[in-house]
Amino acid sequence: MTGQLPIYPKGISVIICCYNSKTRISKTLEALALQDVPKYIPIEILLIDNCSTDGTAIFSEELWNSLGNPFSFRTIQENTPGVAHARRRGIKESFYEYILHCDDDNFLSTSYLKILFELFSQHPEVAAIGGCGELISDIPPPAWFPSVSAGYAIGPQAKTTGYVDAVYGAGMGMRHSVMDLLYAGGFYCQFSGRVGTLKLVAGEDSEFCFAMRITGHKIWYDERLTFFHYMTNNRLQWEYTRKLFEGFYSADFYLSIYMEILYKVEKPISPYFLFRQWLFYLKHYFHLLDKYKNSKPGDVVQLEFSKSKILIRELPKRIFKINAIRKDIKSWQNQVIALKEKFIQEHPRETLPADIDADILF
Repeated sequence: MTGQLPIYPKGISVIICCYNSKTRISKTLEALALQDVPKYIPIEILLIDNCSTDGTAIFSEELWNSLGNPFSFRTIQENTPGVAHARRRGIKESFYEYILHCDDDNFLSTSYLKILFELFSQHPEVAAIGGCGELISDIPPPAWFPSVSAGYAIGPQAKTTGYVDAVYGAGMGMRHSVMDLLYAGGFYCQFSGRVGTLKLVAGEDSEFCFAMRITGHKIWYDERLTFFHYMTNNRLQWEYTRKLFEGFYSADFYLSIYMEILYKVEKPISPYFLFRQWLFYLKHYFHLLDKYKNSKPGDVVQLEFSKSKILIRELPKRIFKINAIRKDIKSWQNQVIALKEKFIQEHPRETLPADIDADILF
């Protein structure tokens, strides 16, 4: 960062958020060491150790040295549990403008970083970029897996390369300067993401994307950005899937407010509308009860039942919060836009250093 300006040198900061990742981090680091990157593209790897107790950091440092230390590598401790907290710490510690969130079970294709750099350079209007994950596991995926694979960051995110509404967090690239503007304006992620192995809170990647979009930026998907996404056996169990989707259902409420603001909906969601939704899901819950009792793991009815159960519990709380949440989002949205305009006025493009990519701010 140059002084107080949200501008950074061209290059890629790879952020790997870890919690007890010792048994799965090896192939992730090996894939990064094999990246085919031209010498003019600077790279750094930041491993954010999020409360690990298995020696992940020391193991990773030793492994990276054994791989020849091809790029700068740092380990950083983040003691607040949750992927969103670890990612924010990684962003704060990053040196370059282009940031890549590489999960500890993502094995990137050899051209991933090179293509990501080119895409950001060619598309100054784009604040975040996503790719396509391919499942890799020690056991065959269950028959029901294809119907929920998108929730695991597996498969194409669009029919073809181009603009999209949002991208999943695994393999997601984002601009450092845009994230700085969001945080400086008061943006706060409503979701903590995964918290160790005990809690699944989904939606933080989608919230990042919608926060970028309501402040004037775009999201891109590119089918050339491919990676293997390794799934441990326990994550391919139905109970894990149910918990994962329960996190998505809890996030939908907040994301719907972003959609409302983004598309300037004439009739915003009201407390009365939420009350009617609560009545609908209450009836739906009892309608599904018998089907749920007779269902088997993998039946979609179990996910529908979980959604009804969660919304019956959550909607009454949201009835009294929705106006305050909407007001808060609009407040930091306006602040971010004002900061961006102030930056443009005070720092003409021609005055910026040659190695800086700040085109998205203009």
